[in-house]
Amino acid sequence: MRVSTAMLVSRGPLGIDADRWARTVKSYKIDGRVVIDLSTERGRERFAELTADTRLLENQSNAFLETCASILRRTDGMETITDDNMGDEWLYLKHHRWF
Repeated sequence: MRVSTAMLVSRGPLGIDADRWARTVKSYKIDGRVVIDLSTERGRERFAELTADTRLLENQSNAFLETCASILRRTDGMETITDDNMGDEWLYLKHHRWF
């Protein structure tokens, strides 16, 4: 799974539970007071912002979250990066004296 620009990996299946996250956000309290007040327009807007990214978007590489299946489809045929082929980008920079 990709989360923004980072890869989230696990030996087991990963999943996002949007309903659980929504319930968690709704239940946050500080000093006994709710953090997101859903009775106000601003509270509802903020809640929508905080929960919007929990939807996994397939076939959209610019999405905040991307599933493994989507990544594999999008990168099919690309070279796999390993320890043996990393670093070529630094040769370009060194040649152009950028560091």
